[in-house]
Amino acid sequence: MSFKANRKTYLYILIYISLAFLLLKLYQANYLKIPDIQHYSFLGLSFVFLFLGMLSNTLNWKAMLAQNNIFISIKDAIISVGICIFTKYIPGKLLMVLGRAEHISQNYNVPLKATSSTSLQTQLTSLWVGTMLGFFTLLALKNPWNNLWNWLSLGVFILLSAFIFLPLFKILIEKIYQLFFNKMINIPHISTKGVLIALPYFFLNWILWSISFYCLIIALSTAEFINIFSGFSFTLAGSLGILAIIAPGGIGVREAILTYCLSLSGIEITEATTIAVASRLWFLIGEGFLFLVAFVLNVKKHPS
Repeated sequence: MSFKANRKTYLYILIYISLAFLLLKLYQANYLKIPDIQHYSFLGLSFVFLFLGMLSNTLNWKAMLAQNNIFISIKDAIISVGICIFTKYIPGKLLMVLGRAEHISQNYNVPLKATSSTSLQTQLTSLWVGTMLGFFTLLALKNPWNNLWNWLSLGVFILLSAFIFLPLFKILIEKIYQLFFNKMINIPHISTKGVLIALPYFFLNWILWSISFYCLIIALSTAEFINIFSGFSFTLAGSLGILAIIAPGGIGVREAILTYCLSLSGIEITEATTIAVASRLWFLIGEGFLFLVAFVLNVKKHPS
């Protein structure tokens, strides 16, 4: 078996392991419980926008690759993201960045270092947009300024901004790392122009997911009025959940943030907790949709 074939085999083995790990964690945490549904029409709309958001998430990746002179088809963008989507549930989340990079490297004969660097750039930019929207969402929900989530979201946004737009900051981090660990690291540079060109795709992705989550809240809540900004609480929860390195896929972290934000919007705490927990299954269905689409496209592209 060739080296390239070995790499591909190991990647798929890790994908299956990540899926099994995810299902085990969800079962242990009782996140697979289906809540009472108040409005089925809004639940249907929620999944429509969720699936569109999943597909738009692959456009981020395609756009960022193009800014680094790596041009791929929409089909391969979907395959590379969708096939590896469950690897983020392995603690550490390293494979979430490397999985799609590995697929493009193999299929387009591009150095893995180049695709891995772009994948990291894409992830950082997505988190930057998500925390930005999340911070303004907290302000819109009238969160007290001295609250932890305000300062945490603002701090993460400033840190990501420095990583993305200040090359000197990356050099400083590299020097500090070398000083403490006696090893060299190379943090990839993100072109400001490239980020700005690709930025609309990132905003589209988060907005679609936020609309979807807003529809989910309406579908599950008994409240007469749902603040529109409550839907955008998913941007903060999703971003900080990904940044929670230890928790697989942000399990537990995302739900805690969503519960807090929903309670800010006036939803009773018990109901807010139910919706936050249900959102794990909701988002998992969206990820499953993208995985299946990617799997079918990949089978058609590489029939056995």
